[in-house]
Amino acid sequence: MSLEGPEIVRPKEINNKPALKRCYDQMKLDYDWIERLDLITDSGVQFDDKDVNDDLNREQVFYKQAQAAIMEAVPRLKDAGIKVRKPNDYIAEMIKSESHMDRIKRAHAEREAIMEKIEKAKRIRKERKMAKMVQTQVKISKQEEKKEFNSKIAKFKKGIDKNLDFLDDSGKKNDKKDKKEKKDAKKPTKKEAYKLQKYGLGGQKKRKKYNTAESSADVSSFSSRQNRGPKMQGKTNRGGKKKGGKGTKQKRPGKERRKQMKIRSSRKR
Repeated sequence: MSLEGPEIVRPKEINNKPALKRCYDQMKLDYDWIERLDLITDSGVQFDDKDVNDDLNREQVFYKQAQAAIMEAVPRLKDAGIKVRKPNDYIAEMIKSESHMDRIKRAHAEREAIMEKIEKAKRIRKERKMAKMVQTQVKISKQEEKKEFNSKIAKFKKGIDKNLDFLDDSGKKNDKKDKKEKKDAKKPTKKEAYKLQKYGLGGQKKRKKYNTAESSADVSSFSSRQNRGPKMQGKTNRGGKKKGGKGTKQKRPGKERRKQMKIRSSRKR
């Protein structure tokens, strides 16, 4: 028994040139070159079978063959009166319809909107994560400060440390002092200035309005118009106008007086 496989029978290669030429003559169409636009160039470019796997060399051979064909075809087209360059105002017809392009635009806009939402969600998640990290750090720092404070108190109770400087909240005191200095440095408004003049800045209020010899002798703030007596208010000048200006308003009669005046006026009618 033979271990070799069955013998492979290969078909015999047939290269019947006369039959192939006859088929070619039957298929050939006798058209002008302008209808066929085929070119066989003798560019002298040789391609070695050994370099068949060299992609760069193969592409260079194709490029040189195409370049040689163009150099031969362009003069022939110009001689035939055919233009080889498109005009500057030439607008090619679109292959896709307007409805198709509208669908593409809508799909593109929807895709961009979805991507924008995704990016926004990512940004929000990142911001929340950062905020959470900051809150965690603040919480940890507060816990560490509290732990350190409790440990110092425990050491003081045990007599290990007799220094109580950690109880002085110097930072807060300095902050309050700075705020007060800033407030004092700020220029007061008219309302604040009036209140400062009227009420002062605190302190003792008793015995502040006591008269002294200087205040009694000072009559610069006295106004004769404001301190006019009641006898002068009813008098008039020679022209008939009352003296006193705004302070000369007549006193309203009482209730009984108004009632009597009303009865008299009704009797006269």
